[in-house]
Amino acid sequence: MGKGLGKQVPDPTSSALKAHLNERTGRKCSRRTLPSKAPGRCKTLLAASLAHERPKIFNSLHKNVRNITGGSVNTFRYGLDKILQTVPDEPPVPGYTAKCRTSNTIPDQVALLDRDARTGSSGGPPRL
Repeated sequence: MGKGLGKQVPDPTSSALKAHLNERTGRKCSRRTLPSKAPGRCKTLLAASLAHERPKIFNSLHKNVRNITGGSVNTFRYGLDKILQTVPDEPPVPGYTAKCRTSNTIPDQVALLDRDARTGSSGGPPRL
């Protein structure tokens, strides 16, 4: 993502990547809409494609990481590593529900972290 938006490497899906800057929310990528008249199977495949999911993952990162521009790739990677260290990796384990999230995707985990920070919740089981 960092190299693609920074135009440092050719991007086969560059037509799908459109960045825009908002003063409050920072730099974000627009996602292409799925064709409404396409068969359901095609929509499913397109929705799961990297070209469609990549902007969602990028947009879920914190503003200070999304706004890194003009620096080296290592600068972006350093900021990304700092964020990813805070994102839990909790794949679903059958039979274990103490702190199991519905989804283990980065956008969902980041959204849960933000919600937990706002509400003071840990997302785990109730404390007795």
